[in-house]
This record gives sequence, structure tokens and C-alpha cells, in this order.
Amino acid sequence: MHKALQFWGISFFLLFALSQLLDWLQQADLPFPLFVMTGVGLAAFSNYDKRKTFPLWSRLKLGENDRHPPL
Repeated sequence: MHKALQFWGISFFLLFALSQLLDWLQQADLPFPLFVMTGVGLAAFSNYDKRKTFPLWSRLKLGENDRHPPL
């Protein structure tokens, strides 16, 4: 019985915190460039493992002894 009560208490707290966060996000007035930068960052991080298939990756890839990318 104690575990079930603990589960309901944690569930209630998480749902309450989520509802308060969503309420705060609806009232927040964030500038458009922040949304754009966030979207670009999310796109870059979500495709990080696919970077070898990018068209210019072979030109941007640094060798072992190179310190600067080629111009």
C-alpha cells in the first residue's frame, strides 16, 4: 500500500509541475530569434551522428596534422 501511495504522490507532483511549466511557457514572451537559434541548435544536435553524409563534410574534415580548416 505504501508503494502505491508513493507512486500517486510522485505522479501528482510531476503532473502539477508540468501544468505549471506549460502555463508559464504560454505567458512567456520570447523573441523570434531565440526560437530560430533553438531550432537550428536542435537540428544540429539531432543530426550530429549523420554529419559524415553532409555534402561538404570531406572538405571541412580536419586531418590529424592540420590545425586550421582549408580555405
